[in-house]
Amino acid sequence: MSDKTYRYYKDLPPWAKGIVIVGGVAIAGYVVIKIYNNIKASKDKKEAEKLSSDAQKELASLKMRGIKPTYSQSQYVSYANKIVVALDSCGSDTKAVYNVFQTMKNQADILSLIVAFGVKYYQPCAASSPISYARYLVDDKTFGGNLSTWLSYDLSESELAKINKILSDKKINYNF
Repeated sequence: MSDKTYRYYKDLPPWAKGIVIVGGVAIAGYVVIKIYNNIKASKDKKEAEKLSSDAQKELASLKMRGIKPTYSQSQYVSYANKIVVALDSCGSDTKAVYNVFQTMKNQADILSLIVAFGVKYYQPCAASSPISYARYLVDDKTFGGNLSTWLSYDLSESELAKINKILSDKKINYNF
């Protein structure tokens, strides 16, 4: 602290000194929390991207064995977007989600869907989760994850079991 600043601070009335100290602590705390949240968000995103990365590696292995995706990459992106629309915000359109999984024909299709989904962010329901929704309004990247995260966040155990049954009936060895 420079001599001039210190003299200015020293001449302040006691209540003003208190405000300066509390304000300084608040600003320092805010900066520390912001840095922590950014580091945590980066770590969480890397963890969520791991599913997509693993799926890409497994897809390459399947391709070498002659098992290829049934659809174009843009079709998988479209399927991923259908799932987002079905599960985002208030309510869940489980029928739309089931329909996407009904179109999967082999292991490469599921892996291609996972890759196309990547990491997406969702909007919590304002009616059922007002605090989460308020956090979302401040930072729209607060709630998100990969396909598995979205499904487990929004669907019940029995609904996930139905998706897994759809896949197993098609001899696709993948469980959510």
